[in-house]
Amino acid sequence: MPAPAPAGGFFVKFNNADIYEVIHTLGRTAGINYLIDPRVRGVVNVHTQGVVRKDGALDLLFSILKVNGATAIKEGDTYHIVPMAEAKTEPLLPAVQGDRPPKGPANQVSMRAYPLQYIGVAEMAKVIKPFLTPGGEAVEVAARTSCW
Repeated sequence: MPAPAPAGGFFVKFNNADIYEVIHTLGRTAGINYLIDPRVRGVVNVHTQGVVRKDGALDLLFSILKVNGATAIKEGDTYHIVPMAEAKTEPLLPAVQGDRPPKGPANQVSMRAYPLQYIGVAEMAKVIKPFLTPGGEAVEVAARTSCW
């Protein structure tokens, strides 16, 4: 359970806590709305030595979800907490090379698009696949030769 700490932060101590309890506590602290997929399960053990501020609660939640094979995808004002393998079926906003990095927690699932110039699509897919996170996927999309 988070314990109050000086200067508006809190210490976190969960021992064999159900992930639902952890999501509820950190979600309330971060001030987010969420839906939890019933397939998300897990036990959480986490202790912080330093103070976690309110704005760090969401980062901590995403880290805990990742360790438990889950993630949260924001749609409107609500986070959908789903198994990591299901994240690609949730609405993800694509980012193209040159865009600003997406705002949000570092462990947040994202979709990136990279236009290729000097390497073929199939070749690039082979190159990046070993670097994908679990549940990640490289999708080959051929270039369009004409517009509408």
